[in-house]
Amino acid sequence: MNKPRILFWHRKDLRIKNNQALLESFEISNSITSIYVFDQNYKLDFNSSSRSWFLGNSLKELSLNWLKIGSRLLFAEGDPIKIIPTIARLIEAKFVVWNESIEPYERNRDYVVEKDLKKSNIKVLKSWDNLLL
Repeated sequence: MNKPRILFWHRKDLRIKNNQALLESFEISNSITSIYVFDQNYKLDFNSSSRSWFLGNSLKELSLNWLKIGSRLLFAEGDPIKIIPTIARLIEAKFVVWNESIEPYERNRDYVVEKDLKKSNIKVLKSWDNLLL
């Protein structure tokens, strides 16, 4: 059975359980590499000490949860527009998966990342997970 490599991009969805896009990823393959990028262009997630504290502790817990299931969470800092496609190509991912965002900066960033990935024949799967309708 073919198990394509998947790059799972964590953003505001810092959990493994009850994560819609991640559940959809596991339906395709269990060959998943997860990553969190400290986005140099979007500092709202860590622009105060309380947000930084919460993010740091959430990422620590997420990292431990990945270790518990036999994998690990990668960390990168910089511009996701460059980092995500580069890592995807490096690990020969067939899919990059993330949960949708609603902020204008994030939507534009995701559009540019998706466009770049498609040039490399890497499929993008997105899900609405952290938005209540």
